[in-house]
Amino acid sequence: MTATTLVEKFRVTHIVFTGVAGAGDKSIRVGDIVVAESLVQHDMDASPLFPRFEVPLTGQTHFLGDHHLGQQLVTAAQWFLDHGLEDAISETERNVFSLAQPRVHHGLVASGDQFMNDKARLAQLNDDLPGLVAVEMEGAAVAQVCHELGVPCAVIRAISDNANENAATDFMRFVKSVAAQYAFHIVRRFCYQIGQPSIDSADT
Repeated sequence: MTATTLVEKFRVTHIVFTGVAGAGDKSIRVGDIVVAESLVQHDMDASPLFPRFEVPLTGQTHFLGDHHLGQQLVTAAQWFLDHGLEDAISETERNVFSLAQPRVHHGLVASGDQFMNDKARLAQLNDDLPGLVAVEMEGAAVAQVCHELGVPCAVIRAISDNANENAATDFMRFVKSVAAQYAFHIVRRFCYQIGQPSIDSADT
């Protein structure tokens, strides 16, 4: 509803959606950053009328993030990790969440109406959705709205947990002390890059 309102009432031309997600596989760690290359609603199943994961009447299972916006976000996120992380996140919080050399990933994000805290369920999703890097609850819905309204969008997530039985531990603390800082500094850098098309990622 918010995405639709932004487009139809406020006439926004692009949407960047920030937030948190669970790791999509064991190579993704807490504190890593994921930029969605594509998004799928993992709990969408209208079979046998439509193939599994296909949103009825769209012909789509995967909704693509905008390539240009995504690349700009990857660049901004990497710049933040290289140049801004230690200033933005206190040493205490970096130690609490073991934020040692976080990385940026670009790949498939799966959305659903459940908080993922089951390793077996996550393993099944990995089998069903090769290349999965993150699981969350809203991104694919926003990507679908943007697809249907013809608005470029990008989704970026800070990895808050490993989508297992310990996923809820310190979740709100992570959102406040880590994810909110990630979002602020990365989006600020992203906006600066958009205003400076020729910027080199090594510039400060």
